[in-house]
Amino acid sequence: MGSGADVASSGAVAASSGAKDDSADDSALSSKRFVYASFFNRLKRRVFEHWAPQTARLRHRATEAAVEVRIQLSRSGALAGICVITPSGSSEFDDEAVRAFQAAAPFPDPPEGLVGKDELITFPFTFHLTPE
Repeated sequence: MGSGADVASSGAVAASSGAKDDSADDSALSSKRFVYASFFNRLKRRVFEHWAPQTARLRHRATEAAVEVRIQLSRSGALAGICVITPSGSSEFDDEAVRAFQAAAPFPDPPEGLVGKDELITFPFTFHLTPE
C-alpha cells in the first residue's frame, strides 16, 4: 500500500467464545482465519478506504507505529464495540485507527461460523504505519 501506511488484520482472527485456553485458541484462530479469509479481506479493504494516517503522522512525527484494536461486530456486521488493546504511543494514531473502523462499518454478510456464544464476532486488528 504505497502511501507508507498499511492496514493489516492480525494473525489471530476468531469468534469470541470466552475460552481462555491459549493453545487451543491459537489453533482454532488459525483455521478460522483461513476459512473466512474472503470476509476478512473485504473488511480490510473497506477499513483501508477510510484509513487516513497522514494527520497522525504529521502531529506525532512518527515514522513507524502500530496499534492493535479489538473489534466486536454484531451478527449483521454492525460495529458493536472497538477498543485499543495495544496502543502505538500516539493518541492521534490510535484515534485514527478507531475512527477508520467506525467510518467503515457496517461490514455486510459476516460468516455465521464466526459468531461466538456471546452473539458477537470478536477479533483483533492491527494498523501499521511504516516509513514512506
